[in-house]
Amino acid sequence: MPQARKSARSSSRTSATYKEPAALKRLNSSLDSAQKALKDLQAQAGRNATASTKALHKGLGKFLSDARRDTGKFTTALKKDFEAAQKAAKSAQASATSTARRATGRSSSTRASGSRSSGAKSAGSKSAGSKSGGSRTRASGSRSTRKSS
Repeated sequence: MPQARKSARSSSRTSATYKEPAALKRLNSSLDSAQKALKDLQAQAGRNATASTKALHKGLGKFLSDARRDTGKFTTALKKDFEAAQKAAKSAQASATSTARRATGRSSSTRASGSRSSGAKSAGSKSAGSKSGGSRTRASGSRSTRKSS
C-alpha cells in the first residue's frame, strides 16, 4: 500500500507543475536549426554576395530572432495561463468542499433551531411532536391552534 500512496502523491505533483508542450519544444529546435542553416548560407555566400542577397539574409535573420523572442513570450503566456487555470481549479474545488460543509452544517442547524423554537414556545408541543414522531408542520399547527384559543 505505501507504494500506491507514493505514486498518487507523485502524480499529483507532476500534474501541478507546468510542462512545456512538445510542439513548443519542436518549434524551438526548428528555430535553432534554421538559425544554424542561415549562418552556414552566409558563410558560403561570403563577401562576394550581392547587396540584395545580403538584405535578404539580414531580413531572414531578423525574422528568426523575432520568432525566437515571440516563442519566449508565448511560453511565458502559456505558463501564466496554466497557473491561472490551476488556481481557478483549486478555488473551485475549495468552494465545492466548503459548500458541502455549509450544506451539512445548515441541515443540522435547521433541525436544532426547529426543536429549540418549538421547545421555547411550549413544552407540550415538543413532547407531542416527539411522541408521534411528527414533523415541524404538526408542531407548528398545534402552535397556531393555541394562539387562537
